[in-house]
Amino acid sequence: MIGVLIALGGEQAVEWLHHDAELRDTREALMKEIATNVRRADFSAREDRCVFGALDRYVELARAGRPKPPLPWVNPLYTTTIWDASQSGAVTRLPLEEKFRLATFYDSVRALQGLGATQRAQMTHGARYLSVPDLTLAEVREVVMTASEQQTILRAKIANEKALVQQAAALGVHPTRVSASAEQSAIRACELAGLPPPRFDQPLSPPAPDAFTADIRKAD
Repeated sequence: MIGVLIALGGEQAVEWLHHDAELRDTREALMKEIATNVRRADFSAREDRCVFGALDRYVELARAGRPKPPLPWVNPLYTTTIWDASQSGAVTRLPLEEKFRLATFYDSVRALQGLGATQRAQMTHGARYLSVPDLTLAEVREVVMTASEQQTILRAKIANEKALVQQAAALGVHPTRVSASAEQSAIRACELAGLPPPRFDQPLSPPAPDAFTADIRKAD
C-alpha cells in the first residue's frame, strides 16, 4: 500500500513538473508575441499619422487634377497565434488576474486586426484613382469621401495602437524599433504629407482623451 502511494505521489510530482515547465514556456512565448505586437503598434501609430496627412494631400491633388504618387505604406499585421493555441492548455492554469490582463491585451489586438482589415480595404478602394490622370467631378467626390472614411478609421486605429502600447507596458513589455526600411517608408509618407517625420527615437505619446478631435498631424 505504501509503495502504491509513493508511486502515485511520484506520478503527481512528474505531472506537476511537466505543467510547471509548460506554463513557463507558454509565458515566455506569450511575452515574445506581445513584444512583436507592441513593436508593430508603436510603429503603426507613427506611420498612420503620416498616412492621415497624406490623404489630405491626395484630396488636394485630385481636386487640382495633378498626378498622385504612390503612398509608402507598411501597415504591419498583428498576431494572436500563441494566445489562441494556448487557450485549452497552460493559459487555463494562469492566475486569474494575470489571465485577465492578457485577455484584455489580446482583445485590443483583435480590435486592431479588425481596424487594419478595414483600412486595407479602404486603401485598396482609394488606390483605383491613383493612376487616373483626369478625374471627373463625381470621381473627385469619391476620393474626398473615401479619404474622409479612411481618416475616421485612422483616428480610431491610432488611439487603439497607443492604448496597446500602454497595456503592454503594464505587462512589462516595451516596444523596440522596427527595421530601418520600414521606418524610411513612414518617413517618406510624412514627406508626401508635408508633416514632420516620425520621432522613432522617442517614446510614443499617450492616447488623446478624445481621438476624434485630437490633432492627429502632431509629430510623434
